[in-house]
Amino acid sequence: MRRISSFMAAGALALAPLIAADRTLAAEAFIVHAINGEDLGADEEFPVDILIDLPPAGVGPEDICITDVEFTDDIGPQTLEAGLYTVELHEAGADCEGLLVVANVLSISSVGAVLIVAQTDAQGAPLVKGYTLNFTPLADNEAS
Repeated sequence: MRRISSFMAAGALALAPLIAADRTLAAEAFIVHAINGEDLGADEEFPVDILIDLPPAGVGPEDICITDVEFTDDIGPQTLEAGLYTVELHEAGADCEGLLVVANVLSISSVGAVLIVAQTDAQGAPLVKGYTLNFTPLADNEAS
């Protein structure tokens, strides 16, 4: 778990300069694949297709399909309007229509930037989780 937290922190810092300062009714979404396939008994790369299903549900032309994403890959930004999105991980190779690995419904608000992470839970099961990226400057000698 420490490896994933360090990886997410490093990813957030690397993405900070890319985040637009304009806080409109959309968010810039960055996606990180942090599932080491070896933790699931697969190849370390564990390639997946990621579907960001825009309402209404079902694969459509307005949905975002990102193919052949491997462990440690980061993608973004993807501009998402505020709303509910189903984020699905599928086995790679079938343009987001392969065997479903895991899915979650995420509420995206107009916060400016979000991080969508494919990771594992404490028991080692894959999950998709969303995080708000907050780049509020810290006072000198302060860390949170």
